[in-house]
Amino acid sequence: MVLQRQFPAFARGLPECDVDVVRAGAGEFRYGSSFYLLVQLQLQNASPLSLEEVRLDVRGYDLAGREVSREQGTAAARIDPGRKGRSEWTSRLAGTDQVVRASVSVTGVRAVNGALCPAQGAPPPPPLATPPTLDPSEPLPPPASLDDPLIRTGQHRLNGRGFDCGEPDGVLNPQTRACVRAFQRSQGLAETGELDAATWERLNAAAPAP
Repeated sequence: MVLQRQFPAFARGLPECDVDVVRAGAGEFRYGSSFYLLVQLQLQNASPLSLEEVRLDVRGYDLAGREVSREQGTAAARIDPGRKGRSEWTSRLAGTDQVVRASVSVTGVRAVNGALCPAQGAPPPPPLATPPTLDPSEPLPPPASLDDPLIRTGQHRLNGRGFDCGEPDGVLNPQTRACVRAFQRSQGLAETGELDAATWERLNAAAPAP
């Protein structure tokens, strides 16, 4: 997967549930004949529970600050207490070609024990306010990079073993997850799509240097 465009993402965590956004990035990529909006988050779980998923409100804005796309969804976010972790969300949104920045609000979380925050029936927090209007004459600020050297190494090693992760970019994107699952399948491992300890053990066995 190669991002066609990248743009800044303004993100807000959920302080009342002890979940904060550390970094955020957004972009557009093509898969087949369709374009998709990809949002990537690095989250800090300050709660006493292990997280399983997050609910997101994602909005796209054009240069004039008009909201041209909006969607809500749920993304996996398996993060232990007191740890940082990644989450990403992909959607086919109308007007994606007009989007020059995005806002991402975490509106809810689910723990591995099924506990919800906010609790079932409680109103969700309001989404992030509209980001300030950008001056069309000024260059866009670069998006936050979620490039992870460990993931980049994994991509290099998977590519070297004949599993196509695309150009190594340090991001656990949909193509990389599919690549990891294919490798896990070939090794008889659980197909999690994550570069977990068991997967690294197999990758490190006689692996060429990246």
